[in-house]
Amino acid sequence: MAAPVPKPMVELGGQTLLSRVTACLQGRVDPILLSAPDDPIFESLGMMVVKDRLPDFAGPLAGLDAAQAWLATHRSDCGGLVSVPADTPFLPADLVDVLCAGSPFRPRVASFEGDLQPTVTYWPLSVLARLPDFLQENQKRSIKAFLETADAEAVEFPRAKDAPDGDPFFNVNTPEDLALAAEFSGL
Repeated sequence: MAAPVPKPMVELGGQTLLSRVTACLQGRVDPILLSAPDDPIFESLGMMVVKDRLPDFAGPLAGLDAAQAWLATHRSDCGGLVSVPADTPFLPADLVDVLCAGSPFRPRVASFEGDLQPTVTYWPLSVLARLPDFLQENQKRSIKAFLETADAEAVEFPRAKDAPDGDPFFNVNTPEDLALAAEFSGL
């Protein structure tokens, strides 16, 4: 029996979910970092893959911590990063520009119809530098909890004509989600 395909590598219209997301980021962020577990499939992509530094799985916060550490070491000229999950194939083309348009010292988190999308955020590295202490001091391992400590600003995004329910941050989590995404991808 074949091993399951990691979610970012699931295909939608002949492209992986990951390639759809990176297409939105290409030319707008440099470098594009992929926070991923040890899996040869990710190493074979030719992308910069960062691994969790934390001993216990800390979810998306561990990925942010790993990306911040990599940038601090390799790109000290970088002031921040934009995080997006690899299973959101309908991201707005202007996502990076809109999230980065505010203060370079304050996180800006995407919102759709009043619902925060904490995994879609511009993060100043000065804020992410506080993340290891937050993780040590708090059992709550949620991005939302960390954002609450950082005076984040919500940035409302409009409905998308080409996304299920008009949601530009629609996540593909189930086979049903994938089928619905295929309908909106014109497939």
